[in-house]
Amino acid sequence: MSMVDNAEQADSKTEQGTDQQTETKQGSKPVLSESNQIELYKARDRYIKRAKRKGSNRTELEKYLHQDFKIVKPTHYKKAESITKAVLYEYHSYRDQIMQNLYSEIKQVLAGTEKWTINTEGELTTIYPKPVVSGDRVRDITYTEDRAYYYPPELWEWMMEQEELEHYREINRTRRSSIKRIDNEQVRLWLYYMDERGYSRKQLADLFLVSNALMARRIKKYKQEQDKQDEQTLKTKQAD
Repeated sequence: MSMVDNAEQADSKTEQGTDQQTETKQGSKPVLSESNQIELYKARDRYIKRAKRKGSNRTELEKYLHQDFKIVKPTHYKKAESITKAVLYEYHSYRDQIMQNLYSEIKQVLAGTEKWTINTEGELTTIYPKPVVSGDRVRDITYTEDRAYYYPPELWEWMMEQEELEHYREINRTRRSSIKRIDNEQVRLWLYYMDERGYSRKQLADLFLVSNALMARRIKKYKQEQDKQDEQTLKTKQAD
């Protein structure tokens, strides 16, 4: 067993031990506050390591925080949200890099030179290179008569996200930005990046090539519109 495997097992046991302790000793949990900086840094690093190995999302992170800390006051919840967003951002940045590397490796294989071979019918035929993916890496290359290639599902989903992102970046790059020019679909994507991927509004404005102030105004307008729709829906239900 490698040192990496040993380290991962040790981390896993530490996490399990921590979870078991928090479940059986609820009264001993530290308070989630600014005065507890060492515990906060340790927890953040622990969550990031766990996320990189197993994946993560907002629901899981909130569960871990409530297991490990007392979260009672509004300031505690505010700090919990700050940690959650920091871990989500770190994790998704890490996954983006992994997916980018895998995409580059696959494209390099697919761009390789085809070969000639004799098939089972004794005919001369062309075979094309195909990547053999295991985990998040290309581990080998095989050759088949079928030129089509189907990307791994997770990578394909990432590619669609990148395509959508680039679509809006191109719109914002080539057109003068204004509240009216930014549709609700783009705003919903902004909110997804903030809520589920941990982006700050400043980071998001840079990513989508719009100003921070414009983004703030457009999000506010979108939420006001949603509130009005919700009110209308409630009135309609009450009338029925």
